[in-house]
Amino acid sequence: MKIESQVYRNQTIRIFDEDIKFVNGIADVTDELGGKAISSGLPIYIEGGVPSNKTKSELMLENELSKRVAGYKAETGFLKNEIMGLNLKIQKLNEELVLWKGICEKLKKHIDPTLLGEILNKSAEVEKEESDTKPGKTEADTETEDNEILKRLKEKKKDELIDMAKQLGISEDQLMVDGKFRTKDDIIELLMSVK
Repeated sequence: MKIESQVYRNQTIRIFDEDIKFVNGIADVTDELGGKAISSGLPIYIEGGVPSNKTKSELMLENELSKRVAGYKAETGFLKNEIMGLNLKIQKLNEELVLWKGICEKLKKHIDPTLLGEILNKSAEVEKEESDTKPGKTEADTETEDNEILKRLKEKKKDELIDMAKQLGISEDQLMVDGKFRTKDDIIELLMSVK
């Protein structure tokens, strides 16, 4: 058995009628003598079991460091949780983006090109009317334009008029009465009031 003592470093001591020589603080003895020496109350310990003699400032520094490490670990855990939450949010937003892109592609495929052209022409006409400051336009001109638009709308089917109204921002609540869609003439009147 090997015993260790920092007090008796490089010394020879006599205990229990036997000499023990410590070389660099370590001595090789029988198990029985080692057990007696350790239990005798002298500053003799099993090899590697010598308590360290730390100063008060070293103990305070170790205590402060352990508190800081615990604080950093807690903060790291919080930040990891926050990162996970943000990653989940990003993932949901990406999934929603893919969904909306799919819906837009479907709408592009199913929209009537003539209807889209009319909507674009109508918005261009509205912008032109707003920016047009020429005195050459009379009420008769606007009346003939209204008649032309009314004529085009009457040529369309009711479903096409409903789609057009939805694309112009008219809600289904405005298009419905008593749970049913309004009549074709009512929808045309609603569309004419939007312009």
